[in-house]
This record gives sequence, structure tokens and C-alpha cells, in this order.
Amino acid sequence: MKKLSYILGFIILTVTLSSCDLLNSIMSYRVTIHNADIDKYITSVYVKDFSYTGERWSKNYITDFIYPNEAHNIYIQSGTYDVRVILEDDNYSYDIVYDNVYIHSDMTLDICIDCKINNENAKITKTSKPDKK
Repeated sequence: MKKLSYILGFIILTVTLSSCDLLNSIMSYRVTIHNADIDKYITSVYVKDFSYTGERWSKNYITDFIYPNEAHNIYIQSGTYDVRVILEDDNYSYDIVYDNVYIHSDMTLDICIDCKINNENAKITKTSKPDKK
């Protein structure tokens, strides 16, 4: 009888926890950063929580460049974030900030300057690189 009450308690606890947002709030999801640009490479990816003003950007999530048509996976907990991507070519650096990126499942961010992919709520700052002599 004691065993049965333990099993019943475990089942009730499992059903209760699975129906609440506790499990979803601690889950990490895969965000694939895909370089959809044909002639630029990604040098940095940063995130910060959207709800906290004044929060600093995270450390760089990538350790190597993401070249055209390549991708890199990062893992982020469920929530709403700002995502900052630095894209470069020989002459310019492009600082792209995506506001209000809602992460609630695995997803792909296609990064591209000249195409319309994901650029609706993106702020792009273009900076010239110094001339190399």
C-alpha cells in the first residue's frame, strides 16, 4: 500500500510539473545562425534579454567566422531577446540588431543584408573599415 501511494504521488507530481510553465522556462532551444549573404562573413553574435533595459550584451557566442551559406548553432533559454550580429566584408562592417526575437522553440535566423529575410525589425549600421596600406 505504501508503494502504491508513492507511485500515485509521483504520477500527480509529474502531471502537475508537466502542465505548468516551470519546465518550459528552464529549457534551452537551438538557434541556428545561418549566413544567407553571398559575400559577407559573420564575425560575432551577441544576445541580451529584451525586458531589461541597460543590460549588457552577452559574450560572443561564436569562436570562428560563419562564412556564406554556413551555419552555427547556439543554445538559448526560452524568452524574448535582442540579437546582435556583426557581418563583414573587405570594406565594411555591418552591425545588425534584431529586436524582440521570441525564442520558444528551435529556430533559424537567416542573416542577410541585401535580402528581405528577417530584416523587418532589424537595425543595420554600416561602418567603413580603415584603408589598408
